[in-house]
Amino acid sequence: MTDSSTSVLSCSVSPAALIGLKTQNKGLILIVDDERTNVDLLSRFLLQEGYDVDVAYDGEEALERIAARLPDLILLDVLMPVMDGLTLCRRLRSEWSTRSLPIICLTARNTLEDKLKGLHAGVDDYLGKPFDLEEVKARLEGALQRRSSDLASHPLTRLPGSPAIEEEVWKRLRIGATFAFAYIDIDYFKAYNDSYGYEAGDKVIKTLASLLTAEVQQPITGSAFVGHVGGDDFVFVSTPEHMKLAMPKMAEQFDAQKALFYRRADIERGTIKTNNRQGAEQDFPLVSLSVAVVTTITRRILHYGRLVEIASELKTFIKRQPHEGKSLVLWDRRTDTYKGKSE
Repeated sequence: MTDSSTSVLSCSVSPAALIGLKTQNKGLILIVDDERTNVDLLSRFLLQEGYDVDVAYDGEEALERIAARLPDLILLDVLMPVMDGLTLCRRLRSEWSTRSLPIICLTARNTLEDKLKGLHAGVDDYLGKPFDLEEVKARLEGALQRRSSDLASHPLTRLPGSPAIEEEVWKRLRIGATFAFAYIDIDYFKAYNDSYGYEAGDKVIKTLASLLTAEVQQPITGSAFVGHVGGDDFVFVSTPEHMKLAMPKMAEQFDAQKALFYRRADIERGTIKTNNRQGAEQDFPLVSLSVAVVTTITRRILHYGRLVEIASELKTFIKRQPHEGKSLVLWDRRTDTYKGKSE
């Protein structure tokens, strides 16, 4: 442990203020290390790379810093006074708020046994001392990217969630690409969940996710995208040509798998009995899909919110139509008129 008189940085002073750099908000990195020369070197480098930086010199102090402001990633030394790095890591993994926080260990102890101890404690990655700053940057960027993907994905299906869906659509809108957007909803899913339980409901959702993912992976798709909005709502984005093939095929495959979801008696009857929202017993149809497709060929769409609005309106219309036990795919046939005329 180095004497405090050699410190260039202090926890009470912003590192950005000390070296005159403006934070570019790429994320907050907490450096936890009792070797102040390492803290100084890493802080200066990360600030220059556009990160905000906080520092602590032992595990106890790190907990205080984390309580004050949750970082996006921790660079953690193993051998420290008061509380060592692995003890700190175990503490963080035991708390819900810090359970998924990326932790990269900085250590001179690089034996397999040492690394296994770290992995069991919850460390995500290792960097050996002395470290190369470019490697630190690469490992750090990789860890942050993985966490960003995890946070943007749905925990059940691991498909991209709402932030990623919006980003994907905006990307296509900005470049003026012609595309089709499908909003997919499972009809009577709540009644199924109430009757068969959440585990069975998860199976239905995963089945639909797999069917949509299979369409994305087709060689002819080009740039197809699938996302999970949440619950039983999904989004599929592709070219209009691919959409015309993919959605009817997917809906047909979903209907063909209904026998896997239900008991034989319910399949033969074509309905299930369960309580409605008022608590009275009611017959509900078997699950099916309502698929609303909107395309930029017939619509002048400049904003993601407008696209969602049109698709939601169409989906509501589809859900009110008789499905006759089958999934229903409908395209928005309305067109926008230009040159100042009303829609």
